[in-house]
Amino acid sequence: MGYRLVIFDFDDTLLHLDVDWIAVKADIVALAHDRGVEIDPRQNIVPLGNRLSVHHGLKCEVDSIYRKHEIVCAERRSYTPFTRMFAIARELKAKGLKIGIASGNHSDSIKRILSDLGMLDLFDVICGRDATARSKPAPDALQYIMEKAGAARREVLFVGDSTHDVLSAKAAGIFLFLIRPNSTFDAKRLRHELGLPKSD
Repeated sequence: MGYRLVIFDFDDTLLHLDVDWIAVKADIVALAHDRGVEIDPRQNIVPLGNRLSVHHGLKCEVDSIYRKHEIVCAERRSYTPFTRMFAIARELKAKGLKIGIASGNHSDSIKRILSDLGMLDLFDVICGRDATARSKPAPDALQYIMEKAGAARREVLFVGDSTHDVLSAKAAGIFLFLIRPNSTFDAKRLRHELGLPKSD
């Protein structure tokens, strides 16, 4: 395919973050309680955070909760890079493609981790949850990156691992490549899709 821009999800696509998501959710539920916003705490953390974020003034607070816990993860280096995926990103960059990240993680933690890994300069556009009005599964992050990179929808491939990524790509009208976290087989499939040489 003639892709000009490849966008990656972050957590469980490029690496695995060992964030205490139970604590993140507990803080979001506590914030809703403090602000008198009615939510269903049985919901998954993503729709729960998105539901709370639509209320005026609360999105920044929800984003800050994510940042607080993710920065702890970054400072402790509690993450596992997926070397095959970073290798793919490096090869695409060398071929002249634009590379982006569209993530539900906070931009600060993404950049901190990439900087520690020596990978920050690899990515042309990084769009965390704090950079747009709506997080995935809304298409906002993907649309933001496409605009910054100057790429049309037919020229873009989004690589992700979750249902939220599927819905976001569909809403943005771009191609999606779904992977399983750190899957050797899926990395090989992705290399084939992108026209990259085989790798061990």
